[in-house]
Parts: sequence; C-alpha cells; structure tokens
Amino acid sequence: MAQLAAGHDVAMVAVYGPGARPDEFFPAVARALAEGLPAAGVKRLVSVGLASVLPTASGDLLMDAPGYPQEWREFYVETCS
Repeated sequence: MAQLAAGHDVAMVAVYGPGARPDEFFPAVARALAEGLPAAGVKRLVSVGLASVLPTASGDLLMDAPGYPQEWREFYVETCS
C-alpha cells in the first residue's frame, strides 16, 4: 500500500473481494490502509461505500425499495452481512 500511495496527497478506496470472506477481507484492507498510507505520507482517505444499504425516509433499506435494481443484490447483501 505504501508503495502504491507514495507521492499522492489523498487516497480513495472502494473495495470488493469476489469470493473473499468479508470477515477476513475487509479487516485486511483496513490494516493495509492504516499501515501503508501513513508510511507513504498520505494524510487523507476518501472511502466509497454502498448506498444500497442506507435507510430511506421510510426506514426501509434502499435495496428493498420498489424499483431499486436487484441485479447486484447478492453483492450488497453479502458485503454488509
């Protein structure tokens, strides 16, 4: 991570590990960022997440709202479980 981030002012992260175990994959990513970015001198991190799992005004999750695309449902359900 430090090598990839060297020379940059900010890092942006949006991660997905198809087939990876979320309980192993996401902590490993977090550790790599927490160790590598400071070593590279990067002081800012922008993280992109899933809007699909956010609650709507009614309290229902966006992914459960009528008309919301379902072709990636398995991904966002797996990622957030």
